[in-house]
Amino acid sequence: FFEDYVPREEFEQWTDNTNYVRDQIKLYDVYQPQEIPEIEVADFEKRPPTALEAPYKHLVKMMSEGCRQDRYWVNTCINALKEKNLYNELYLKRLDDEAKELLEISKNLDITMTQYYNTMQKIIEIIWDKGNSLVGPARGSATGFLSCYLLGITQVDPVVTNLPYWRLT
Repeated sequence: FFEDYVPREEFEQWTDNTNYVRDQIKLYDVYQPQEIPEIEVADFEKRPPTALEAPYKHLVKMMSEGCRQDRYWVNTCINALKEKNLYNELYLKRLDDEAKELLEISKNLDITMTQYYNTMQKIIEIIWDKGNSLVGPARGSATGFLSCYLLGITQVDPVVTNLPYWRLT
């Protein structure tokens, strides 16, 4: 019946193509652990906090106990605060709130969440430097994360624009 509409050779080609696509499919388990791309980052030494940083326990934890990705994230963000003349209690408190969220998510998912932002920083840097492309000032809920601004992922200061960080977490 089908041959009246499609020649056998064409039908066989369709079947072969369908089987080819099927053979390329890998099993995906929705219950598998999350995976976050990881790039190589500078290795900041573990360090004690400054007097201004000391009250912010999540930042302190990242800089003194954290893994390489956490130390890179926190030190890069703090260095950016200093470069932008934003190194003060208001901004450190906001960054500490974000660090708390990232540490909690990392613990719950058994992954290092800061490596996602470190990787995004590198991707945006490549787009700006080598990509012959433009990057918009913000990307959705990332606009509310101060660390995205400090890492150069976004170009909007969420503290000035009063955007909540919890939109991203």
